[in-house]
Amino acid sequence: MKKIIFYFMVLSLTAVATSCKYGFDDTYNALPDIEIGNVAETGVVPSQLFLGEVLKISPQITYGSEPAAEFGFRWYKQYSNSLKLISEDPVLNYALDSLGVWTIRLEVTNKVTQVTAASTVSFTVISRSERGWYILKETSSGNTDMDLVRMTQEGEVDGNEYNLLAKTGNELAGKPVGLSFVYNYNWKEPGTSYFTSYISTIMPISQKGLATFRMRDEWVLESNKKMFFDDNDGNNNSLTGGITSPIQSLIVNNHKAHLMVQGMQAFLPVIPGAYSLSSYFTITDGTNPYMLGFDEQSHSFVFITARAASLSTFPDAYLPENYKISSNNMNGTLSFMENTDGSLNPDTLYQQRAYALFHETTRTDRCILLGLDLAQIDPLQSEFGATKYSPIMYADTISYARVPALKTATLFAMHKNYPLLYFAQGNKVSSYLIDSKIVNDGILAYPTDEEVTYLHFYECLYDTNFRNLLVATYNATAGTYKIYRYVVAGNDITEVGSAFTGTGRVKTLIYASPNYSYWNNNVYRNY
Repeated sequence: MKKIIFYFMVLSLTAVATSCKYGFDDTYNALPDIEIGNVAETGVVPSQLFLGEVLKISPQITYGSEPAAEFGFRWYKQYSNSLKLISEDPVLNYALDSLGVWTIRLEVTNKVTQVTAASTVSFTVISRSERGWYILKETSSGNTDMDLVRMTQEGEVDGNEYNLLAKTGNELAGKPVGLSFVYNYNWKEPGTSYFTSYISTIMPISQKGLATFRMRDEWVLESNKKMFFDDNDGNNNSLTGGITSPIQSLIVNNHKAHLMVQGMQAFLPVIPGAYSLSSYFTITDGTNPYMLGFDEQSHSFVFITARAASLSTFPDAYLPENYKISSNNMNGTLSFMENTDGSLNPDTLYQQRAYALFHETTRTDRCILLGLDLAQIDPLQSEFGATKYSPIMYADTISYARVPALKTATLFAMHKNYPLLYFAQGNKVSSYLIDSKIVNDGILAYPTDEEVTYLHFYECLYDTNFRNLLVATYNATAGTYKIYRYVVAGNDITEVGSAFTGTGRVKTLIYASPNYSYWNNNVYRNY
């Protein structure tokens, strides 16, 4: 044993000596890293893709001078705690077969050295029905249906779907009334005992009924009597209006208010009391629990809140800058109410106001344009608002002799950034500059066989942002509609793209986006 150890030591020393003598190079040559390109970089894979679309990714591999054939590719769909192999091809071609957030992981391995590298990319798969214009319309039979103009994220038209309610056997009886977005609808699937929450739905409303339409798969979840907690068979329904905020939804049925808090599956029984609501409402931005409406029985402005299931008037108290006009017992009716940016109170930085057109019962020669301080329906405005004062802080008495078009106007809309009122009569759209009281007659005019049936200034801040004046017209002879979009810059009005067309008479429309939470926080721009 000792002899063997001795010889081993001699040989080792000899090798060391020889190495030193002849300058042996023991430098370690590190293997290069695999670099994966054209996968995770911004813009390679769009942030949103459509259900059924084929995802194609062509990675670029860098590893010294090694040819591509020396690499193995493994593509995975990544879940929360597992991976599913979906391809071993160098280029991924994969049909997107489910909605939601996807994460794709690529692992590349050199077949000779076994060096491996990985890259991941995430994106959201959406339905084609989750982005675009939903159009509520009256059909030739006098009932209510809905069309969809699909849009791409870049703002281009991506096709049409017509008569979405009729396709599922859910065309609503009666003329159309309104269209709302409900962010958190709670639904129990038939035959199960489980509820699914945070279903984002479109809610079409007609004179006789309403429905919840799931945008992801263009499916009606519930309709008509199932939309009420009380015993409502729909036979006596007379729906005239509705509004949705991030907190609650409201519909007016036989002039009474039904409320549905976000996260519920149906409307509560009516708020009791002696009142008769008009069809006009508005709200502020954010998660404000209050809504502003008008009671036609007491001729008073009212605020409604779901948390207390109550409807209340404002006190006869006034801020120093107020017009000292009581919002109670006003002896008249409204024909319009919408919000816009800006403050009516110089003592506060609160930038939310609304305007309403009021018609006195005893006068037919004029109307009164009222400016409303929306701080009064914001409970956080404890000093200058929070329902402590009359909301009326501006009044402009407009003689029909001075603005005759207002007497016959049937549609109105507020610019959402400036105190500018649009109004339509027949085939013309005009405007009224509130601060300067200047009328611009006929800023838009259409062929005589086209009647304006919808008018709204739409500001979208929850998707591909845009600000458009929207006008829908109806040709009674052909039974068809056209929807025009305009960019407004001062006195310049420029049409955007081509008009949307279809059959029926447009009542209203709403722009849908898969960015549901952002949309929910900006629904106030619809009112």
